[in-house]
Parts: sequence; structure tokens; C-alpha cells
Amino acid sequence: MATDRTGGPAFPNQWYDRDSTGAQVVRESFPGTLRDWFAGQALQGLLACLSTEFACVNLADEMEYRGDPPRRPEWTLARTVYHYADAMIEERDKEAENERQDARSGA
Repeated sequence: MATDRTGGPAFPNQWYDRDSTGAQVVRESFPGTLRDWFAGQALQGLLACLSTEFACVNLADEMEYRGDPPRRPEWTLARTVYHYADAMIEERDKEAENERQDARSGA
């Protein structure tokens, strides 16, 4: 199981550049974490169907299940999408661990 709850960088990239002395250097960019990207994807999906009664009822049920105090809808959505992102990262880590175990056992 990974200990990094963010899932690491979502879209890391590297490129070669020159510094002020003209020496070649490697630059890196990490625009966001995988957790942030998963949360954004979940947010898009929830907002796309939020006008449906089903989505609103499910969101209210989830708040009640977690014992969240009543708050503004945008706070509830933000918290909810990060719960979805955390679940996706946890499942991804489980799958990776299963694959490593299968490779070790020769399955």
C-alpha cells in the first residue's frame, strides 16, 4: 500500500533548458496531484447530473452517512469529490499490490 495519499503527480513532465550561465539543466513541472485530478473528474460528473433528483438524494445520503454537519452545498461537493478521489487511489494501490504479488508468485 502506498503511503502517499495524493497518488503522486498527475502529469509530471521534464524538459531540457539552459540556465543563466548557458549550462543545460533539466526542468520539471508537476501541475497537480493525481488526487486533485481524480477529484476534478468526480466533480465534473457530479455537477453534470446534480440537477437530477437521484444525484441530490445520493449526495444528501452520503452527508448523513458520514455525519457531516449541514453546510453550504459547494463545501459538501468539495469534500465528497475528495472522498471519491481517495477511494480511487486506494483501489489503484490495491490493484498494484495484487499485481506485484502475482508477479512474485508466478501467477
